[in-house]
Amino acid sequence: MSKQSCVAFDGDDTLWYNQYKYHLAIVRCLEVISSNLGIRCPYPSEILKRYNALDKLNIEKYGFSVDRFPKSWVETYQEICRQCGLRPDKMVEKKVFKAAKQFADPPFIPVKGAKQVLKVLRQKGHHLVLLTLGDEKLQRQKINYTKLEGYFDAIEIVSSVSDKGKKLSDLAKIFKEIWMVGDSLKIDIGEALKVPIKAIYISSFSQGWDWGNAELDTGLYNKYVSEIENIKDILKIL
Repeated sequence: MSKQSCVAFDGDDTLWYNQYKYHLAIVRCLEVISSNLGIRCPYPSEILKRYNALDKLNIEKYGFSVDRFPKSWVETYQEICRQCGLRPDKMVEKKVFKAAKQFADPPFIPVKGAKQVLKVLRQKGHHLVLLTLGDEKLQRQKINYTKLEGYFDAIEIVSSVSDKGKKLSDLAKIFKEIWMVGDSLKIDIGEALKVPIKAIYISSFSQGWDWGNAELDTGLYNKYVSEIENIKDILKIL
């Protein structure tokens, strides 16, 4: 019998822990910059403010490529130097880039309970799709490291938000019922509501971070979206 229900899962901070790796890299970058600039160094909060502004611009320029995050930090260092009347040091730029790039290094740790949920959903007959956004090589590395590939009927790695929406739209034409599961209001839930399809929003890892501002239709959100904090709670819905 063909499967009538499809569940599409995001990867980062939905099936494996991810955001904490950026936090660690940010601390390292701040340390490198602060050590180099010494008494001329701005407050960390000011450095982060400048980084966030530059990184948002670079999302439009570089998308979700693996080098965007390190490049944004190098540009942050360069901008701070210029504002302090200093010439950026090439060696420091390399140190900043290296510190930032560590966000892409193993280990990649599966979210507690994720494998159990995927196993049960497969047993219930759902068609499972891993629909993850990011650099293809890095996302593939995460999938292999976490050993999650075997739980899915299909794996789709997309490089843009709009491509994620297109994949969801394509799946909606095939399956009678489809769900999108993710931690990003802007990307996962926002694209699901554009179709529209049902969605499960996992809020526990977001902690206020999201790319851009999520402007969601309240009526559609209330109709299609279920909110949970623990991935295991998916089994109470599906």
